[in-house]
Amino acid sequence: MIDCYTHLDMASVSPVDDMHARMAAAGLDRALAVETWSGANRSILEELEAVELEGAGDAQFRVAYCYREQARNQLRAWLGRPRVVALRVKTSHLQNEPDWIGLLAESDRYLLVHADKGVGALARLLPAISARWPDLRIYVPHLAWPRRQGQDDPDWRPALEVLTRIPRLVLGISALAHFSLQPFPHDDVRRLAQSTLAVFGPHQVVAGSDYPLFDRDRYPEYMALATRWILDAHPAWSDSGILFAD
Repeated sequence: MIDCYTHLDMASVSPVDDMHARMAAAGLDRALAVETWSGANRSILEELEAVELEGAGDAQFRVAYCYREQARNQLRAWLGRPRVVALRVKTSHLQNEPDWIGLLAESDRYLLVHADKGVGALARLLPAISARWPDLRIYVPHLAWPRRQGQDDPDWRPALEVLTRIPRLVLGISALAHFSLQPFPHDDVRRLAQSTLAVFGPHQVVAGSDYPLFDRDRYPEYMALATRWILDAHPAWSDSGILFAD
């Protein structure tokens, strides 16, 4: 099983060893480690995805870096690295359909979107981008952000209808604690997940944690919760090969 969206606990003495221990406790064998917008975990991610020469690199991890208006040649070099799976972007980065998105489509890496302006704004941009680059893979994490600042986002359900029509789009069941107004096991978010899973099929969804942005000691429980919700809706679901190949 895979944690398809995690950061690293930079308060830990050894963030990588900490993540290995969390994954082992949860019965996971791989994870997608995502750069934070602060860039605090950037150097560690670069070590994780280093070219595997003489045993270097960590086979359990894949990496997603943040887009920071890098030059095209730097982006091309990043996207050529075997352990880089995605480029994390903000809604503002997608305005006017920038040509560098074509590099992602060519590389078969994911456009990992962040709905910093709300999912409604994001959903208005993605259909045209997908139409221009039909080979582009898109990854929408965190239930497509059903709530903003503790309030239900009225744009969420219309946005889901838009997202379901976009080819090659994957949605993550993740960041469960972030959107909940109730204690674990977050039944209010379970209802939101059920609505999501009713329109996204088993080959379009993955489970992630958003670690360490919740009770760290409950890491196995959060991964089990996300996967159980998916399996309740899609009993034949498997995450193998959905987000990145073996």
